[in-house]
Amino acid sequence: MKLFTRSLMLMALAVYASNAAQAQALTLERLVATTYARYIPLPGESETAILPHESLATLKKIFTDDLAAAIYDDSQCVLKTNALCVLDFDILFASQDPQPRELLVKTKDADQIDVCFRDQSPARRCMRVTGAAGPDGARIRDIKYDDGATLRSLLKLR
Repeated sequence: MKLFTRSLMLMALAVYASNAAQAQALTLERLVATTYARYIPLPGESETAILPHESLATLKKIFTDDLAAAIYDDSQCVLKTNALCVLDFDILFASQDPQPRELLVKTKDADQIDVCFRDQSPARRCMRVTGAAGPDGARIRDIKYDDGATLRSLLKLR
C-alpha cells in the first residue's frame, strides 16, 4: 500500500511540475508576443515605441533586472554621447532597419520561445528568447540571434 501511495504522489508531483512548466512557458510566450507586438516597427509610423528608449521601470517589466539595466545604460550612453554605443540595431529584430512581417512566436520549452519572421529578404529569420521566472512572472533573460550572438554577450553580461 505504501508503494502504491508513493507512486501516486510521485505521479501527482510529475503532473504538477509539468503543468507548472507549461504555465511558465505560456506566461513567457505571452510576454514575448505582447512585447514584439508593442514594439514592431510599422512602415510609415513615426509613433512606434522604441524599446531601449523606455524607462528602466518599463524595461524591468520585460527583461531580467541585470539585462534591463544594461539596455537602459546603453540608451543613456547614446543620449550622453550623441553617438552609438553598444547596441546599434533593433534588439528584438536584430536589424538596423527592421521591416518584419509574418511574425510567429512559438514555445520551444518552458523557458525558451522561438520568434521567427521575414524581413527584407524572403528568407525566414529566427531568434531564440530565453526566459527566467521571477516573483512577478516571466522575464526575458536573453535573446540569441540567428548569427549566434546573444544580447547578454553583446552587453557583456554573464
